[in-house]
Amino acid sequence: MIAKRAETITSFIVMDVLEKANEMERNGVDVIHLEVGEPDFETPACIKTAAEKALGRAIFGFPMPIPWITSGRAWTGSKPS
Repeated sequence: MIAKRAETITSFIVMDVLEKANEMERNGVDVIHLEVGEPDFETPACIKTAAEKALGRAIFGFPMPIPWITSGRAWTGSKPS
């Protein structure tokens, strides 16, 4: 027997996308699967090189400082002032 609350759980959206992509393939559409962490081909070298350069320059992060995070209070449970 399945618990009542388990009956209310919806599918993970990526599975809905995969189901739709499979349906499209069955109908003759050429699909590149990106919905479940694939693709089915190697990442081009130029993309890998650009990613390595970007990581080396540390160009990722918050677009602007968030004081209550950068002050360390976020980790103590203190609320922002």
